[in-house]
Amino acid sequence: MINFDVKSPRIHSWEFIGHLSKLFIEMLKFVLIVVFIFFVFPKLLKWALKGFVVSQINKAQQEFQQQYNPNTNTNRPKKRDGQVDVDFMPPKSGKNSDDFNGGEYIDYEEVK
Repeated sequence: MINFDVKSPRIHSWEFIGHLSKLFIEMLKFVLIVVFIFFVFPKLLKWALKGFVVSQINKAQQEFQQQYNPNTNTNRPKKRDGQVDVDFMPPKSGKNSDDFNGGEYIDYEEVK
C-alpha cells in the first residue's frame, strides 16, 4: 500500500523568489567576472605594459646618448673653433726618440 500521509515538500512563493534572487546574483557575478577578464583586464595590462616599455626605451636612449655622444659630456670645458683637444697621451716608452736613426735601408727594384 502507498502511504499518502507523507507531506510533499512545497515551496512557498517567497522561498522561490529567494532562490531566483540568489541564482540571479550568482549569474551576475559570473558575467561581471567574465567581462572583467576579457575586456577590462587586457586594457589595464596593455596600459601598464605600455608605460613600462616606454620608460625602458627612454632610459636606454639616455644611456646610449651619454655613452656614445661626446657632445653631451658636461665634464669637458667648451673649446673654441680651431682649438685642438687631446684626450689621451700615451705613456712614453723606455726608448728615446732622439736615438732613432731612420730605420733599416731596403733596396728595391723598379718593375716596369
